[in-house]
Amino acid sequence: MGNVNYILHINGLYMRLYEDDRLNPSHVSVYFALFKYWNLNRFKNPFSVARCEVMKLAKIKSPNTYSKCIKELDKWEYLSYSASTNPFKGSLFSLIDFTSSTSALNALVLTKASSKNGLALPIANAKNGLASIPSKTYKLNNINESKNQRSQDSIIDFFLSQKSTKKEALKFWNHYESNGWLIGGKSPMIDWQASAKNWISRSEELNKKHLVQKMDYLHTSSKKNYNESL
Repeated sequence: MGNVNYILHINGLYMRLYEDDRLNPSHVSVYFALFKYWNLNRFKNPFSVARCEVMKLAKIKSPNTYSKCIKELDKWEYLSYSASTNPFKGSLFSLIDFTSSTSALNALVLTKASSKNGLALPIANAKNGLASIPSKTYKLNNINESKNQRSQDSIIDFFLSQKSTKKEALKFWNHYESNGWLIGGKSPMIDWQASAKNWISRSEELNKKHLVQKMDYLHTSSKKNYNESL
């Protein structure tokens, strides 16, 4: 049996998945399908598994998508593999052990309710705290920091840097300033620059639609004499 701590490996893996923006759902699905077979083989490396079995478990329909994911997971050091040339024999895989990504002291996630808003926030305990997975939803410190950094002038400067206009910047400012900087009226805005980019993109699309609606495809004049033939 391989010397792999299941819990510490999974926690180390989750931390890496969170930070790695190169991955898409297909990569993650293929990895966890392989992890299942690795677990069945008592975490021994290498282990053999047929492509069709991995694709079925990962719900990947395209062989090209499967091959691309395997090659990229290998390149990005999630695993290593040796492709089989025998159609009746599976390829050999070795999964990277992420146990070292979390220490022995980082073995438990504790939560604490905030006295202000009641949200459960992950905290690290010096004796038994697990390296908690960062939460994008409840990074309250980042929310407060982002709020302190945003101002009307900084937002105008940002819109101009994105080749938008001061008018759009003020629309953005007035809209979110009036609703307490909430996305959809519910969730606190964590990254106002990302929201601003979405706002600019939507405004450009609306402007294009308005321009198309104003175009006169028949090139007719509003003063056309309809007694004349076309």
